[in-house]
Amino acid sequence: MGKMVLNKLPAPTFRYIGVNFTEREAEPAKQAEIIASGKAEPVRIERNTEESAEYNLTVNAGERLDVYIYSTAGGFCDIKADIMAGGELTLIQVFEKSASNISRVKANIGDSGAFKSVVLVIDAQDTVCEVDTELSGRGARFECDTGFVLDGDSRADINVIATHTGKKTVSEITARGVLSGRAEKIFKGTIDFKKGAKGSKGTESEETLLLNDEVRNRTVPLILCAEEQVEGSHGASIGRLDGKSVFYMRSRGIPEEKIYRLLANAKIEQILRKTDDSQTAERVRGAISGGEEDG
Repeated sequence: MGKMVLNKLPAPTFRYIGVNFTEREAEPAKQAEIIASGKAEPVRIERNTEESAEYNLTVNAGERLDVYIYSTAGGFCDIKADIMAGGELTLIQVFEKSASNISRVKANIGDSGAFKSVVLVIDAQDTVCEVDTELSGRGARFECDTGFVLDGDSRADINVIATHTGKKTVSEITARGVLSGRAEKIFKGTIDFKKGAKGSKGTESEETLLLNDEVRNRTVPLILCAEEQVEGSHGASIGRLDGKSVFYMRSRGIPEEKIYRLLANAKIEQILRKTDDSQTAERVRGAISGGEEDG
């Protein structure tokens, strides 16, 4: 097992911030599993061992592929995706209460292709996740939604990169979640317009709620531009729950733990509604609530 450099920021910033890259111990998978489009049902993968895995996802022209990966035991997951002209890929990754997750996604989107990525981190102890996508085809579209609910000593380092090389390409990067306890979160979102990506658009936004003073949040929005005829924007809303709201909820008999779960559910529900998958939604809601019914 060797040390891997992961989540490299395309344009490094000050080293003392500690966001330029991260290192983890991992080993590559012994054999890659090939998953191709044309399947009638979604592909669901349960990763309940720490063994490394590699998945090569191929979406043929005009076809669709939906892949759901649920990680509960940690380990390294290496994903490569090739989306051909007019193809559509949905990749949903859920990381739950496991020891140490490493996920690396490298995708390429052809003409008029679409890639929808969803990353959900629910109290996973230590998660490193990267989604690096090149929009090489004309009219390619990339959407990445990240949700996180981190409590205790949970830690997440998430890096999303949208590289626009094709003309009239569109990317949308969003992140939202809640930090409590002594949790730490790094979110890096990069929109990189290369020369020749005329008419392309990219947006990035984040909403993070900090529930106490012990959490640590680092947000790094980045727009790189080598082409004049493009549109890029980013924004972040990082805030704390005001004392009056907490007092009101407690006066209504709502314990602090349940307040946390209610706020977490509200953030994650915005993403779950977009996935349109009841099985994943029920699983994530159960992970947030700890098996308890909210009522």
